[in-house]
Amino acid sequence: MSLAAFKRRIKVGQRVIVINFMHPTLSGERTVHQVQSRALKTMAEGARDPWSVPWPAAGEWRIEGDTLHWVDSENPDKVNVSYTFRFDTAEQAEPETTADGDPEGEQESLLTSYRVTWARKGQEQSRTETCIVDSNDMTRPGDPEQLRALLRKMLAVRHLPIGQVVPDNIVLQDVVPVCNCDPYPGQDCAWAEHKGERFHLETSTRPGYEVIADRHGDDVLGTVRNTLSVEFLALVREKYGHQ
Repeated sequence: MSLAAFKRRIKVGQRVIVINFMHPTLSGERTVHQVQSRALKTMAEGARDPWSVPWPAAGEWRIEGDTLHWVDSENPDKVNVSYTFRFDTAEQAEPETTADGDPEGEQESLLTSYRVTWARKGQEQSRTETCIVDSNDMTRPGDPEQLRALLRKMLAVRHLPIGQVVPDNIVLQDVVPVCNCDPYPGQDCAWAEHKGERFHLETSTRPGYEVIADRHGDDVLGTVRNTLSVEFLALVREKYGHQ
């Protein structure tokens, strides 16, 4: 069975037994929290946050029945971590693939980090934190309502006590995209913030770009393509510097 086919059998809420041969204290039984294109998230009983493990790269995995092994890249006989899932018998068949051999419906996803300000329903106190959304979870790409629904569900699972994990108990006050830089949002991010605005930073001037300086100091905030209209650039510089 291919890794892609095995991944499609994994569902949220399934129980999984984790054996970590490198760090035995991290072994134990967990529940599948989220299946992403780049990683698998599981939750241990009593934990507040899910544990995320990237899917193994080519040549670094082996499947035995209901168990997925993460193996050493230099020594395939050495298993680093094993995840054994509780699958139903009906789920054992290999899913169909397309003519070119790629799993049907398998698409590359985009992870986007959002800065979310929210509060529990009926409470005035709010908090702000970062949430990362996988584009594969969006059946209607670009739909702000579906995005907000995903964020409410994510925050409810993350913060609300058992019995109150209802997305409607989360009130979103502000949702701001932060970055979607590869390979993972927030790592070596190409964007930065200045006085509440986002800027794409450049280390040197390049032909076809214009440097935008901070009106309140000598700092260079970033660059923009000078092919944009002069009037638009003037408005941007006047109000934000460069957004």
